[in-house]
Amino acid sequence: MKKSKANDGEKREAYYQKLAAFIKKHPKNKVSMYLLGKASTLSYSQVKELNSLIDTSLNKTFEAKTVKSQLNQLDKSKNYAVGVGFQDFVLRDSSGNEIDTKQFKGKYTLIVCWTSWCGPCRAEHPDLNVLYKKYKDKDFVIVGVSLDRDKQQWKQAIAKDQLLWPQLIDPNAFDGEMAKYYGIESVPASYLLDKDGKIVSVGLTSEKIEAMIKNILD
Repeated sequence: MKKSKANDGEKREAYYQKLAAFIKKHPKNKVSMYLLGKASTLSYSQVKELNSLIDTSLNKTFEAKTVKSQLNQLDKSKNYAVGVGFQDFVLRDSSGNEIDTKQFKGKYTLIVCWTSWCGPCRAEHPDLNVLYKKYKDKDFVIVGVSLDRDKQQWKQAIAKDQLLWPQLIDPNAFDGEMAKYYGIESVPASYLLDKDGKIVSVGLTSEKIEAMIKNILD
């Protein structure tokens, strides 16, 4: 495992050096910005450094917007790194009551961000219902956080999908505090937290979540 990580690091550094050489040679070429936008394995500091080498005349191009979004995601990623404490938020449930997410500490908690119009999100719901029923009495809870702007559509989706776990909503959707803090630009987005509220894993499918929870609680 350590050798594999070392090899990955070496490959990342080699790619960084190769891309840096190209950009230095072609600072005004849109291809430089395009390649940087595709450099998904580089760190925030590496992308920022390479971006500084590109001529400012390209700052208004489509490729530059891609790089800007990439930098934003990389900057936000430190907020959901494994081992980091989850940032709690106060949101309202379907009855209009304010709920502080910190109240779920003391249990393994799966935060699932979704919307009523997201097909892949709702396709996960049947499996998550099964998972919740199986482990809800073993210090495990799922908390749904909707990024819907339309509360009525959200409530209809909860009823239609027969969701069993706590449901909260941020009607500011992708402009809300949670979405901005974690750089959420699409759903589903999920965060598995330990009993202390620290992040264990992110972005898991229901199948992988079940395997992880089974390993922890069974």
